[in-house]
Amino acid sequence: MAAEGWSQYGPVTPGQTLTRIADSILPGGRQDSAAYYRLLGALYLANREAMPEGVRSLQVGATLQVPPAGTASPETALFVSPGRRGAAVAGGTTMR
Repeated sequence: MAAEGWSQYGPVTPGQTLTRIADSILPGGRQDSAAYYRLLGALYLANREAMPEGVRSLQVGATLQVPPAGTASPETALFVSPGRRGAAVAGGTTMR
C-alpha cells in the first residue's frame, strides 16, 4: 500500500522504461524539463529495489511508488539528468 499522498504505478510491463513511465505520469510530459527530471529522480530514489543496477535495469513486474506531484526537490534531478550517466550516486550505486 502506498504512503499517504503517494500512488502506485504498475506492474511494469516488458519494454517500459522509467522515462516512458514519467511521461505518462507527468501532465505535459517533458515540456517542463525541470519537473520531468525531478520526477525521474524521485521515482528512482523511491524505487531503487526495482532498479538494482541503475535506471536502465527497471524490473518487469515491479510496482513503483509515485511521490505526490510537486514534492520532489530540485536535487533529485541530479540522479538522472543528462550528462550524469556513469556518475556515482548516493548509496554507492552508479547510473547506467
